[in-house]
Amino acid sequence: MNFDDGSEDPEKHVAGPAVCPDLRPLVLCVLALYGAGCEGRPPPWLEQMAARVSMEVHAISVFDGIDQVEATTIASHYLAEYVIGCGGVDKPTLEGDRWVFAVRAGYAGKLVDWTIFVSSRDGAVWADGLRQFDNLAEFRATVVNDFLRRRL
Repeated sequence: MNFDDGSEDPEKHVAGPAVCPDLRPLVLCVLALYGAGCEGRPPPWLEQMAARVSMEVHAISVFDGIDQVEATTIASHYLAEYVIGCGGVDKPTLEGDRWVFAVRAGYAGKLVDWTIFVSSRDGAVWADGLRQFDNLAEFRATVVNDFLRRRL
């Protein structure tokens, strides 16, 4: 077999498109610019989902305490970001000054051993052995960024 340079040694040649040695810096530059442009912003659908998460957690007010609906919103977002991505929380029970949520995992909603707690006073949220947020403001400040970071 004869190659363009007149040799017959296939070991000296690589299959695939040939790039002229003089164009390699240009090709590398284009690839670097393309790669840099891909990291700039999340796709629109992800920005919309993050905006929804932000809107839901910012609609909660601690001034009148955390009611069952607000606690469920907090627990649901906590579950999705810090416990398990696929699952849900059961209807909570109010035990003293905290809402207690049983956790169900997967599409079948199998009851698992995790329990999520949400303070009815300040919106603190935690689950044993997992990340703890000491109040709603701390959770708000973190959950949207973590939502985006996990998906990029």
